[in-house]
Amino acid sequence: MNDILSLPHKYYDSLAAGTPVIVKNSFTTMCNEVRRYGCGIIIDVHDVPASINEILKAYENYGSLQQNLINCIDNFVWDKEKEEQFINFII
Repeated sequence: MNDILSLPHKYYDSLAAGTPVIVKNSFTTMCNEVRRYGCGIIIDVHDVPASINEILKAYENYGSLQQNLINCIDNFVWDKEKEEQFINFII
């Protein structure tokens, strides 16, 4: 269950660095974010030919994936402004 719903730090580190991600289709929560933001690709490890095609398409559209990340980077980066908003929310 933890593998399916987990959101590891390296996932968000990659997104914050502007690097599109490759996510296994059984990682439900990460897949939902990848679909929502268009910030990577989802692969089925049991269908290797389809996964290879997805990776090749992503390579061809790498600029588009990076642009999607630029458009939604605020969702993945914790900066001073967000810290202040959080503190004001609590207080």
